[in-house]
Formats: sequence, C-alpha cells, structure tokens
Amino acid sequence: MNENTAKEILATVSECSLKADQSAAKVKKDCEEETFKAYALLVGSIMGNMFTELLAPIYEDHPGLAPEWYQVGQRRSRDAPRVRMSGAMRAELLTLLDEIYGKIASIPMTLDSETGAAEAWLYRSRLHEVLLHIAAAKARLLSAQANAGEGQQADEDRGT
Repeated sequence: MNENTAKEILATVSECSLKADQSAAKVKKDCEEETFKAYALLVGSIMGNMFTELLAPIYEDHPGLAPEWYQVGQRRSRDAPRVRMSGAMRAELLTLLDEIYGKIASIPMTLDSETGAAEAWLYRSRLHEVLLHIAAAKARLLSAQANAGEGQQADEDRGT
C-alpha cells in the first residue's frame, strides 16, 4: 500500500478509536460499573483488533508513520507458512474462493424482521468472520510460490 493510502487509513482508525473511547467514557459516566466493565471489554477488543490488524502492519511497512513508542520489527507475524502449488492449481482455487466468498456475501442480511435486531447483528458478525477467513485464504493463495519451473509465472501473477 502506498503512503497516502496508509495515511488515510491511519486517520480513519484514529477517528474511530477516539469515538470508541468516547463511547466507553459515556457508558462509564451514565451506567452501572458492571455494564461499563462489559462494554469496556467490547471496546477494548475492537481497539485491539484495529491496532493489530490495521495499524501495526502500516507501521511495519511505513516506519516513518509509526509513533515513537512503536518498535518497528517487533510485530509477531501470525502469517502461516507460504504454500507451493502449480499456477493452474492456484488459479482454480482462487476461482473457487471467489465463488464461495460471493455466495456467503449474498446471504440475506435483512434478518431484523424475522429474528430481532440483536440476533441479526450477531449473525452478521458471524458472516463477516467467515468472509474474513475466506479473504485471508485468498491472500495466502495469491502469495503462493509456484512449483519448480513455474516460478517466473507466479512472480508475474503477483506483479513482481
């Protein structure tokens, strides 16, 4: 990702983080302690994921955008080892993942009238979790190394 895009993402995440923090402060002020603790855990999970999934990768790729307290190179990668396969196999699997992603993404999201808002939003979060894993699998396949003799084509497919 280029630096301008990274800056835009950082600004958006910063704004969202501030709003999440403000919402927690409001709950702390206006609600019982038990409610605040439960809500603070939710907000903490959101903010933690924004850091690990959005901010840290940007800081690693663009150290000049990282705050002083962030130690570039300290992020532990959760990435699985790269896979090796033929270009044809990779193309076939990418097509399959596109199909799966599209079908899951098309599951009706208008559940409110049937199930109630809380259950509908919980189900939406589950759908998004599944889509996240499909997207991660596709990213892994896009970075797959070709078997011997196919390396040049795999590099061309990746744009390197």
